[in-house]
Amino acid sequence: MGSLTALKPGDAVALIAPARAVSQEEMSAFKSWCQEKSLILHEGRHLYGRHNQFSGTAAERAEDLREAWQNPEIKAIFCARGGYGCVQLLDLLADINWTSNPKWLVGFSDITTLHLHLNKLGIPTQHGPMAIHWGINHEFTKENISRIEDALFKLKVEVY
Repeated sequence: MGSLTALKPGDAVALIAPARAVSQEEMSAFKSWCQEKSLILHEGRHLYGRHNQFSGTAAERAEDLREAWQNPEIKAIFCARGGYGCVQLLDLLADINWTSNPKWLVGFSDITTLHLHLNKLGIPTQHGPMAIHWGINHEFTKENISRIEDALFKLKVEVY
């Protein structure tokens, strides 16, 4: 797992929306999960923002990712949802030293843009459920959440 460590109770995690917009209601199940796991949740300032279909302008979304990545207390960043928009952030974040403070990035769909960028720098990431999925009561989704818990809290990764 590189230099990244397992999450533990009391760790801080960030919740950002680098792509499509979300509502507070859509994030409530994820926030409850963080409380159950005794994680300290930091919400991006523009998490509930709105600019067309996005959670904010590209600059605002990049700012949330920058703040979460550069905060040494944050051990993992969870993405609220995908859609489209992450490719707009890479040029705005070109000055970040990604390797100086690596942390877990969790998400899929459009978040794959960020995964590929970080993986190219040697930083492992977790292709996993979005925060919006914690509110879905479906067996497949529950299994995905269980596996991301194993990966992040136990560093147990299964390859299929």
